[in-house]
Amino acid sequence: MHAFGTNLQFEDGEFNFVKVRAREGTRRAFELRDAHFDVPEPE
Repeated sequence: MHAFGTNLQFEDGEFNFVKVRAREGTRRAFELRDAHFDVPEPE
């Protein structure tokens, strides 16, 4: 079941945190994730 649940596949243009984290490191992956999505700050 674990292998099934972690078999992530992403289409072109989708943000793949797992791959970015492996390539760039955790801190940079969070920065790139936040830049990728347009999430307004809470009021």
